[in-house]
Amino acid sequence: MTKIKTIIEPQMITWARKRLNMSVVEFAEKMKVDPNSINEWENGTTPISMKQAELLAKLSLVPLGMLFLKEIPQINLSLPDFRSIGNAMVSNASPELEATILEMQEKQQWMKDFRLENNEEPLPYIGSINLSMKINDAVSVIRQVLHIFEDDIGDNRNWESYFGFIIDAIENAGILFVRNGVVGKNTHRQLDIEEFRGFALADDYAPLIFINGADSKNAQLFTVVHEVVHIFLGKGGVSNVSMAEGTNNRIECFCNQVSGEFLAPQKIVSELWKETLETEENLKILAKALKVSKFVVLYRLRDLELITREEFQRCWQQESRNIRHQTASGGDFYATLKYKVSRTLAQMVISESLAYRIPFREAFQLVGVKNMGQMMRLAQEIGMPL
Repeated sequence: MTKIKTIIEPQMITWARKRLNMSVVEFAEKMKVDPNSINEWENGTTPISMKQAELLAKLSLVPLGMLFLKEIPQINLSLPDFRSIGNAMVSNASPELEATILEMQEKQQWMKDFRLENNEEPLPYIGSINLSMKINDAVSVIRQVLHIFEDDIGDNRNWESYFGFIIDAIENAGILFVRNGVVGKNTHRQLDIEEFRGFALADDYAPLIFINGADSKNAQLFTVVHEVVHIFLGKGGVSNVSMAEGTNNRIECFCNQVSGEFLAPQKIVSELWKETLETEENLKILAKALKVSKFVVLYRLRDLELITREEFQRCWQQESRNIRHQTASGGDFYATLKYKVSRTLAQMVISESLAYRIPFREAFQLVGVKNMGQMMRLAQEIGMPL
């Protein structure tokens, strides 16, 4: 048969299918066509339509523009991998994780270009701490930059309030923060917390932190601060934070220790710890006072040698059973969208689009909305004066 001109090269369609480890029959079912159509697309005898190309991009978890390349792309995530399962390092990335990193790199690049075009200075605190520093000194540097101090813990009513307070401080310092539990807006492609809990994209102009929103609320705050430490070290990477198992990786160990002291300062823990109370009662008191999960408290009690490792394991397992099915709630679409896109990025993108300096279509894609009405609702949610 004679090959015909098509908007997407046949080898790109084959690459997208194999990327998902699907047979022709499985792929045809997902693409809602006959298997013969898949064979014809891959042989170049029948063209794929634009509508089908958009579905292909959504299904294969790659940007639509990537499918229009003439050659199969060599995807380089350019991120160190700090994940571990039982202390055995892993380096593979699922299509979901890969797609999420690519999406975040796209957002990061847009913000970096924007800041460079506006002659903004590089952020001075990237690389301002190092692995040789004392833990308390590293915590002090981060507190000074973010303007988050020990007194702020008591000024927030609960976990949600404290979480929002910390995220606002991160964004105010110039770091983009994104939290999502699925790939983009695709609710059928959930992110796996067994694969990763978060990652940091270090950069002098547009550092970015991504948190797996599929994780339990109890774990998210520690992951946030853990990734902040990565940014201050100037060492980005993919993490699967484990306070229970520990890690042999020097960078991850340092990030965990700094996060523990930041969220549960030794001074406060020591003051509130009561030898006369049972461990479970101490956990309740400390978790409520510090606005953190019992896991963070247990991690600190173990490191400060206020409980034995056996007691730590017993309490950890009990708490794990208590929250086994707890995940972050969906909540209001616009209230959660502000975390899925980064407040700082959304403000800049919306402002640039309203000033007609970038196309609305580009703005909609960057902030994850479909139309002007949704973008204006998002602007209202993030407190933009319109």
